[in-house]
Amino acid sequence: MCPTSDGSHSLAAIVCDHVASGQKPILLAVRTAPEDPDDSGWQFLCASDDHESEDQAQVWLLSEVLRKHPELTWWVSSPAGTRLGRKDERSPWMPV
Repeated sequence: MCPTSDGSHSLAAIVCDHVASGQKPILLAVRTAPEDPDDSGWQFLCASDDHESEDQAQVWLLSEVLRKHPELTWWVSSPAGTRLGRKDERSPWMPV
């Protein structure tokens, strides 16, 4: 994929509580069909099984995620159904 210039960086994304608090890195990125016009469909997760509740996830602007993880810019225009993963924060993103 290539960087997007379609304005999608101002759309919302879901970030798990572990990533939002800085406890864990993003290791899984999943794009679902957007639920409304302000939704990017992206979810950025730590890939941990110890989430107490989905209610603890945060909504960030996609641009906030990309500012912290610019390597994801190449993937943000990928279609719904895209799943990306990496082994650790130094590993490259790969479709999973």
